[in-house]
Amino acid sequence: MTEPGVLTRALVAETRLEVLLPRDHPLSTAGGVDLDSVRDARWIDAPDLRCWVPGATPPTATGRLRYRGTDLSLLARLVARGHGLALLPRGLAPDTAGVARLLLRTPDVVHRTELLVPRGRTEVLAALT
Repeated sequence: MTEPGVLTRALVAETRLEVLLPRDHPLSTAGGVDLDSVRDARWIDAPDLRCWVPGATPPTATGRLRYRGTDLSLLARLVARGHGLALLPRGLAPDTAGVARLLLRTPDVVHRTELLVPRGRTEVLAALT
């Protein structure tokens, strides 16, 4: 943390979230999914990826798979093999056989990517536009 006013934030991207689920899941052909409809599903807890919906119950219950890594290809393969569902920013997971990707409709949450630059370094911000 720094003193207030030292850094300026610039929005780089906002991306909706998607749920990764096995292709044979009953919801796999739906156009999107509401978190309430999959709340009690088995989830893969991937804390190093830090992607979860604020206010939702985190996937920490006993018996749920915890993946301590950041390899998105491996995470997708775990989903394909039926180890649980995963939540990621849309388009981040690689196309993987056996995985369906559904847009999270509700709650309406986005993953934000921001750039922090020292105040007065407007040339850095100008390069974004």
